[in-house]
Amino acid sequence: MGFLPWLRADVRTWCSGRSWAVRLPLLLYFLYGVFMHISSELPYRSIFDGINLGIHELGHPLFAPFGDLLGAAGGTITQCLAPFASALMFLRQRDYFAISVCSCWLATNFWGVAIYAADARALQLNLVAPGMGMVPASEGTISHDWEFMLGQLGWLKYDTGIAAGFQFAAVACLTLGLGLGGWLLVQMARSPRDS
Repeated sequence: MGFLPWLRADVRTWCSGRSWAVRLPLLLYFLYGVFMHISSELPYRSIFDGINLGIHELGHPLFAPFGDLLGAAGGTITQCLAPFASALMFLRQRDYFAISVCSCWLATNFWGVAIYAADARALQLNLVAPGMGMVPASEGTISHDWEFMLGQLGWLKYDTGIAAGFQFAAVACLTLGLGLGGWLLVQMARSPRDS
């Protein structure tokens, strides 16, 4: 048996006896998030933003020993690696629905990064720094990661194009997560219930 047929059979076995109904609200929430990102004039904030921000801030000291540029980039790198690392952990545990959720979680990170990157020249966002709370980026009291990184690389004029790339990645991850999650829910609904 090849890998794909084995994987399909393993997924169907995993789905057997699991409830699709308790997992559906989470996928519907992510679908709602897509609608809010597309339709809202203001940046939409998801329930994942708090954990994304905490992981982002943790990334700065983790990468700081590697220089100023990587120290600034470390927040974005860490917040995007966290869902990927979580998906690998869930793959090892063979929790396929959790993998679809991790893909959607990664999409929330990409959307947040897109908003942040697009602000590199405008400096309109309020930034958060440990011990300082919310600070307008325009005050210059704390560093705007993307202004610093793109400025160092000479790419500041490309901020909105880079943001568009992150938006595309967000849509791709969300489509993948929702598609996989939806397919898993159908498999769960079709599987026989344990008595």
